[in-house]
Amino acid sequence: MGLASVYVSGLAKDSDLQRRRGAIASLAANFSGCLNPELIALQEEEGAAYGAAILAMVEVGAYPNLTTALKIVLQEQSVVQPQANVVYKEAFQRYPLLYEALKAI
Repeated sequence: MGLASVYVSGLAKDSDLQRRRGAIASLAANFSGCLNPELIALQEEEGAAYGAAILAMVEVGAYPNLTTALKIVLQEQSVVQPQANVVYKEAFQRYPLLYEALKAI
């Protein structure tokens, strides 16, 4: 189980590039242990509103589908390839067992 990539936006202004890199690195460390996606920071800072606008453009026919719209519209700022974390990976492997044991409660 895993995600190929996760898009993130709105982390910082371009003038705060060091803080942005730190935030992305922190997110990568947290995600990487169990899901291991690459994190793609977008140049766009308006995450929710921008995403809603992209979905609206697909709905009104400006783009044939979401995949096409994302390839055309999104501009990547940076990509972080996360490093696996053994502690998170082991904990995530226990999650399905805990879920099954506790779901009846």
